[in-house]
Amino acid sequence: MDTQNPREEIKIWQRVRGESTITDGLPGLALSALTQAAVYDALMRQLQGYSRKLAIQLREAQLENARCIKGIYRISSGSALPVTTVPPVTEQLENVLRKSYGQSLKAYNAYQARANHPEYGAIFQYLAAKEQTLCCKIAELMSII
Repeated sequence: MDTQNPREEIKIWQRVRGESTITDGLPGLALSALTQAAVYDALMRQLQGYSRKLAIQLREAQLENARCIKGIYRISSGSALPVTTVPPVTEQLENVLRKSYGQSLKAYNAYQARANHPEYGAIFQYLAAKEQTLCCKIAELMSII
């Protein structure tokens, strides 16, 4: 054990005691946000008018979420999140939006579960509130297409 690095020592003792750290699950949340942003990027190329505007808003919101998650990870762990590859969108529009809605609900629940964290709780509360809004926008987009 490297006792020269207090962050590493804390992480090791948390694992020994079975405690989770704030960084647990953050890489998956960031990848989910980036994947959804790619979905909305593909959609905005296919849509026009107000539905395109909604897709752009959804994409920008997911990119902001990913940046917030990456920032929390970097602050708490001292290192950047590993680079991940986002898969291309190959499904039909309606199926993609249905899955995206489910991913937004999962993200909302994950953010809510972290909302009481003493250091990052305010950020997670903000992300949860944003995710609720995104769910509404996805439902609105589903009604238009």
